[in-house]
Amino acid sequence: MKSTLKGMQMIENLRLIGTKIEREATPMTIQDDRSEAQKITHYYLVVGIDRMLSGWGKAKDGVSYAAWACTAIDLPHVIKWVRSRRDLVHVHTVCGDYAPVGSGHCHIYPVHPRHPAVSSCQSQSVGTRY
Repeated sequence: MKSTLKGMQMIENLRLIGTKIEREATPMTIQDDRSEAQKITHYYLVVGIDRMLSGWGKAKDGVSYAAWACTAIDLPHVIKWVRSRRDLVHVHTVCGDYAPVGSGHCHIYPVHPRHPAVSSCQSQSVGTRY
């Protein structure tokens, strides 16, 4: 009986701690630099956690996400470019609207024709990108 009461008290303590953390956490802010048209054409996002910016500034007490929005044509090049960056971890690809869970800041950058991820491969592609 004592162990059951002790276990219930531990669960209650964890619940109270979780409630306190939820109240103190700042909500996730999304800064999406895409135009309304780009939100349709630049449907793919290559996302990573920025180790250097997490925990302070706009991501105070949270995680800083950086995401590059691109077209399907540019997606393989953008993935390769983002994965080669040493300041980003947990790189993954999502589609459409993106809103990470938790507290922090998420900045979405549209990939344009002169972006480093695609500028070197423009002469090799067939057709128009934008």
